[in-house]
Amino acid sequence: MYKVLIVEDEKIERDHLVSVIEALTLPFEKILTATNGKEGLSVFEKEQPHIVIADINMPKMNGLEFCRRAKERDPSVKIAMI
Repeated sequence: MYKVLIVEDEKIERDHLVSVIEALTLPFEKILTATNGKEGLSVFEKEQPHIVIADINMPKMNGLEFCRRAKERDPSVKIAMI
């Protein structure tokens, strides 16, 4: 079972990604969300997701900085940037 974290500041985009992932019928344990990089890092540290989908342009901490910090904490995490 996998945990997925979606880090996206636009609600419509975030909700769409959640619905697409839910429709895949893959072995996902949880689909987690965050609205910016700072919140995403907090969720990442608490939940330890296996897969991250992150926006590049976000407030408080951009996606590139978030991904750099997430990789420092868990080099095995798989990340897709949007």
